Amino acid sequence: MIFSIVFICLISNVRTDFEWSIAEPLHYERFYHTMSLLANGKVLAVGTWERDNGKTAELYDPLTGKWTLTGSMADVRFIHTATVLSNGKVLVVGGENNDGLPMNTAELYDPLTGQWSVTGNLRKTEPITARYGHTASLLSTGQVLIIGGVDSNYTVLNTTELYDPMKDMWIKRGSMSNPRALHTVSQLQNGKLLIAGGTLDRSTMIKTAEVYDSRDDTWTTAGSIKYERLYHTATVLPNGQVLITGGNLGFPSTVSFNSTELYDPIKGTWSDSGDMYSYRCYHAACLLSNGTVLLSGGLRNGGYSQNTAELYTFFK
Repeated sequence: MIFSIVFICLISNVRTDFEWSIAEPLHYERFYHTMSLLANGKVLAVGTWERDNGKTAELYDPLTGKWTLTGSMADVRFIHTATVLSNGKVLVVGGENNDGLPMNTAELYDPLTGQWSVTGNLRKTEPITARYGHTASLLSTGQVLIIGGVDSNYTVLNTTELYDPMKDMWIKRGSMSNPRALHTVSQLQNGKLLIAGGTLDRSTMIKTAEVYDSRDDTWTTAGSIKYERLYHTATVLPNGQVLITGGNLGFPSTVSFNSTELYDPIKGTWSDSGDMYSYRCYHAACLLSNGTVLLSGGLRNGGYSQNTAELYTFFK
């Protein structure tokens, strides 16, 4: 019998302004997947490296604490991105397919029907560019900025491009200071984007961070995260701080982290924020409507996939 909440336990730590708790597990073991908060308050989890289930998607309802299956994508994909558009639909871009090859396709999920449709290919200039390990963020214009990643030649990119959902087309934008893949992106309360961590060349990890200003299409340096991390997550909390969770030291390491840290954009500083119950990398995180962060899946120590989930609550 599966319970929606197994237990709630205050973390014994110097800080007392947050807590971690267990949530109901997913239907499938997932890693390299995404989670997106929908307009109705539910969370959409999409894809996984587990090939048999790579097209599947499921929904988490914070009111009941339950997961339910929804429509499947046209293609298997993982290490992709998922972005909720202004119209409520979810844009899924790129990733790797069932053969482990980078993809240049994109799909749209309609929460009203629970179904998927194919949309325009991902373009840089010419030819069409495939990407995985990139990030995506919705701008105030309603457009989606795709950042970095690895192309079909397995080259780490510093390029970015913009998706216009009204025209279903892609536009090349400015480049980052460094090539970057397997990083995170967070939209700060001032509208700028914080990009943190990742890899420079698929073997060299980087701790640096950059900030993107969409108003003038410029990039500036923003210090460094506290620990080197790949395959981590970053979530903007209601107070404007950014929660970084988990990750690992990169391939071929099978050691996952359970450590977390907080970035304060006002002070420009990083601080520890307690340990998760599970060691996780390749996992996903999503801010719920009530301000709690839901984390799910990923790999634990030893490289084993998991379907577990947990919640992070911050009190300030």
